[in-house]
Amino acid sequence: ALARLGEGKSDRVAKLVPALLKELSSKVPGVPEEAAEALGEIGAPAVPGLAELLKSGDPKQAALAAEALAEIGPQAKGAVQGLVAALGSGDEATARNAAAALGKIGAPDPAALRALT
Repeated sequence: ALARLGEGKSDRVAKLVPALLKELSSKVPGVPEEAAEALGEIGAPAVPGLAELLKSGDPKQAALAAEALAEIGPQAKGAVQGLVAALGSGDEATARNAAAALGKIGAPDPAALRALT
């Protein structure tokens, strides 16, 4: 839905990013997951905010941020350093999603390669 909304209107869709990032901490069932999916669809404009959430200290937010970054794929290269750090977060979902994101980004970043091997 957001992809259709954003056709030719990338500035409008990018303006949704702060509100969607905030929804990742919602206590309403399903809302954080829907927000992560929407951020993944938005793509590159969501990367800086998602990268910050990897450092939030909240395992659920970090896992959802990594999941959205995986959806974004190669356009999320700016989040590689945060994803590498998230591999050692101690949270299984965050580490798993960070590894998936690094794989989908396809970044031959030396730090990422060392962390994954």
